[in-house]
Amino acid sequence: MKVAVAAALVGLLAQTVPAASAAGTVITGYGTWPLPRLGSTGFDLVPNPSRLETKRIVPYVLPSRAHEGPGHWYLLYLHFRIEFSARNGLVHAAPGSTGTANVAVDTNRLGTSASIIFLMSKDRRGRFIVSSDSLGLVNGHIVSSGPELTRDVTFENFFPYAGVRPGRNQLIFRLRSDVAGMVKRVHVYPDTAIIVSREGPPHVRLELATPGPRVRAGKMFDLTYTVHRVAGLTPGRVVAGVRYDHRLLELVSPALVAERWKKGDQVSGRFRFRAAHAGRSSLEVAAEAGGEHPTATTAVTVLPSSRKATVWIVVGIAAVALVAVGLVALRALRNRRTPPVEPTS
Repeated sequence: MKVAVAAALVGLLAQTVPAASAAGTVITGYGTWPLPRLGSTGFDLVPNPSRLETKRIVPYVLPSRAHEGPGHWYLLYLHFRIEFSARNGLVHAAPGSTGTANVAVDTNRLGTSASIIFLMSKDRRGRFIVSSDSLGLVNGHIVSSGPELTRDVTFENFFPYAGVRPGRNQLIFRLRSDVAGMVKRVHVYPDTAIIVSREGPPHVRLELATPGPRVRAGKMFDLTYTVHRVAGLTPGRVVAGVRYDHRLLELVSPALVAERWKKGDQVSGRFRFRAAHAGRSSLEVAAEAGGEHPTATTAVTVLPSSRKATVWIVVGIAAVALVAVGLVALRALRNRRTPPVEPTS
């Protein structure tokens, strides 16, 4: 079961919000609990020049037997827009200067469910580049970079074990920046939600396949990888990379591949090689899916090309023929030098 918030959001927002108190709404069962169901709405986090961070707290209440574990998992779905300003403390800084911003969500100050780090840098032409870095147990490690100063971000992750407890709880949204004026605002959308799921973190395994254990030099072949979901939520994407002997094989496809996990219990991809020189090469694929990092290894033996084999066969036959001709010639020469034997009377 994959976390799917957007598809069910309209219906969920239309549902009656459970009774809330100062302690927050009581989350009574499985499903998606967006901010309106928690008694909140979408909101902005606007940096305050006199404070190190800006925060907003959304309270909620969990049942008496609430826990994070098998059969009962709590996740955060975070959706926000961050706006950067080109008029900031880096304007007059030297090229290569950087500033950092962090959008985070804590649960009860006992653990972090989300932390998306943004790095703003200034190149030699004075242009700003913004990169983002996040790590979670649904979509894994995601890094992006570009000149866009407005970013729309979605992020999913499980609550830390210590962040789930019966009774009163808090989602604490935080914005930090170490450069004045770098961030205009962060808008947290109302579809940001707590999800209560029966499915836990993804557990996957990796398999490899080749056309066979041997291939001729000069031929192309594919190394196919398949990532299987064994248990837990379906990962959002798969990233795979390959290692091989560069002296024997030539990789003609990208060495690092990222694919979205659209549906089903497995995702497959391939790396394409050209066998260059005779020998034996190991093939190792390392993948990342939902915070897991499975690896698998196989090997392929590269045989001499059929052309080279034919050449050596011809050379061998020629060598044998040459030896045979030499033996015949040597025997004839000996016969000429040996005087005939006269018959005795």
